[in-house]
Amino acid sequence: MAPHVEVLGPTSLKVSWTRPINPNGLLISYTVRLPQPRFDVNVSVTSLDVTQLDAYTVYNVTLTACSGKWVTRSLNLGQYCSVIYAQTV
Repeated sequence: MAPHVEVLGPTSLKVSWTRPINPNGLLISYTVRLPQPRFDVNVSVTSLDVTQLDAYTVYNVTLTACSGKWVTRSLNLGQYCSVIYAQTV
């Protein structure tokens, strides 16, 4: 479920992901943090275009899958929560 980040332009990024294999229950939403801004995303969506960012800025992108009982954070290299770094151009 680790997010993939693509730089679209000087002030925009595309964050995409796959559904978690073991979602700890029924998924109700995803949360994407950069850490600010923060976006709550419908569970049927698996990508988000983020615009109006600052150019030449490094963003720490995290993804959280939320269910009724538990939170499943994005995984990378066996860690419990990954941070993906992306820099606008």
